[in-house]
Amino acid sequence: MSPDKLPSNQASISDFAEAIASAVAERIGKPTPQLLDQSAARVFLGLSRSGWFRAKSADLLPRAVHIEGSGDRWRRKDLDNWIDRQKPTRKQIDKPSRD
Repeated sequence: MSPDKLPSNQASISDFAEAIASAVAERIGKPTPQLLDQSAARVFLGLSRSGWFRAKSADLLPRAVHIEGSGDRWRRKDLDNWIDRQKPTRKQIDKPSRD
């Protein structure tokens, strides 16, 4: 059934489904960027905006790469390595807490 013969709410659902399918196909075809801007790096790490700036001011984040005319960017691999270093070690997990 073509969208013009569907009731209006079904036509809009059909249009919406086509838009989603198109967006997914476009996203799948794009290569993953290796350099992330501040906003994308923050989201990638799962940090809030204030958490990002606290970590940045405490010099806890990976070093940024400055791209002339574009600003600072963070390498995805550096962010992945940073995440790996945040995982607790077995010794930290097994350590009894001091209450």
